[in-house]
Amino acid sequence: MLRIGVTGSGFMGRTHAEAARRLPSTQLVAVAGGSRAAGLADDYGVDWETDPATLLSRPDIDAVVISTPHYCHLEEALLAAEHNKHALVEKPLTTSLADCDRLIESFEAGQLTLAVGYHQRFRESNRVVGELIQSGAIGTVRAIQMSALFDIEALRQDEGFGGGWEWWKDPRSVAHLMNSAPHNVDLCRWWLQSELHHVAAASGTFREENPNENSTMALLVFDSGTTVTYWSSSVCPSPGFPG
Repeated sequence: MLRIGVTGSGFMGRTHAEAARRLPSTQLVAVAGGSRAAGLADDYGVDWETDPATLLSRPDIDAVVISTPHYCHLEEALLAAEHNKHALVEKPLTTSLADCDRLIESFEAGQLTLAVGYHQRFRESNRVVGELIQSGAIGTVRAIQMSALFDIEALRQDEGFGGGWEWWKDPRSVAHLMNSAPHNVDLCRWWLQSELHHVAAASGTFREENPNENSTMALLVFDSGTTVTYWSSSVCPSPGFPG
């Protein structure tokens, strides 16, 4: 039985808590982090720790799921490695390449598992796309068009969604693009079995007071020669992605 701790109590924190509850191979032990952590712990009948550091030092936890804001990932994951715990970190792994390398080295040194929450790889539709591309069933793929569009105001007003979004305006989070692009870029890498070669992009901030960007248009070129257009925006008026 793998004993799990969860840091972060927003939408993804609750999602991972529910996943741990449903799996016969895991036991949710404790949660920490965020204004809803105490309520989340109560809902699942587990311990509530007042801060992630205390949770990560517990000897009765084998692995941690880190679903706190982007800028918290590095510190919490380093603590997990220090306390000999495996970690699943919600994307982005960290907010810089250097910090990603630092985390990978820390977990490799301790012979620990470090994974990123790329759940899109487990969607049946995405698996089929990968099979079609890699088998050559649809010929050589020359271009892909992708978008990640929604209305942040609609989400902020939806009490049932269970997510807090104000931290997106914190410069330490490095804006909306770090939240939306990882899934799309990773899917292309996975589908094409090719690495990203170069990118051209323009970013801007619209419809709200925000020190970070909230909209980006990008052109990505992969080593395979495939080009990808990517439109990312958290302020595209509804309806963007129903449900």
